[in-house]
Amino acid sequence: MRLGIFLKSLFFIKFCSHVSCLSPHVLIFEKMNSSDYFFLGKIVRTVGLKGEFAVQLDVDDPSRYKNVEEVFLGANREKRKVNSSRVNGMQLVISIEGTKDIDEAKQLVNHELFLPIAELPELDEKRFYFHEIKGYKVIDSEKGELGIAQNVLERMIQSVLVIKHGYDEILIPLTEDIIDK
Repeated sequence: MRLGIFLKSLFFIKFCSHVSCLSPHVLIFEKMNSSDYFFLGKIVRTVGLKGEFAVQLDVDDPSRYKNVEEVFLGANREKRKVNSSRVNGMQLVISIEGTKDIDEAKQLVNHELFLPIAELPELDEKRFYFHEIKGYKVIDSEKGELGIAQNVLERMIQSVLVIKHGYDEILIPLTEDIIDK
C-alpha cells in the first residue's frame, strides 16, 4: 500500500480507515466491504434474444475486460459467472449465468457491475485511481492543510477533487500538470 500520492502543489496522506466527526452531531464513517470492488459499468440495454446485454464501461481501456470470467452484480455484489463477452466500443456485450433470454436480461437493465479491486492493473507512480484518494488528508505545499479528500467528480473537460474543509467543500481541478511523482 502506498503511503501517499504526491502532487506539485498538493499531497495526500492517508487519514484513516474510518473518520469520526465530533460536532454538534456525531457522525462516524466506516469503509464498507464494497470498497473491495470497483465500478466496471452499468447495464444499459439488452442485446438480441438470448439473454445478452450491453454494459456501458467506466474504464480507460475496454479491451482489458473482454475476457472477464465473473462479475459482481448490484449493490449486494452478487457473484455471476460470465458465459460470453465481447467489446463493442466503450461497451461490453456479455451474457452471465442466470440470464437465458431477453426477459431475464431486461430485469438487469440499469444494474451496476463491479469487479474486485485486485483486478485493476498497476499504475505508474504519477497516476492513481480516483477511489484511492478518498479519505486522504490534503495538504497544499504553500497554504497548509486543506481538509480530507471526499470524492472526485468526473466532468467532460476535467475531473475535480472534492475536499471537505470543516463544513465547507473545496473543489480543485485534477490535471496532470500538478502531479509531481
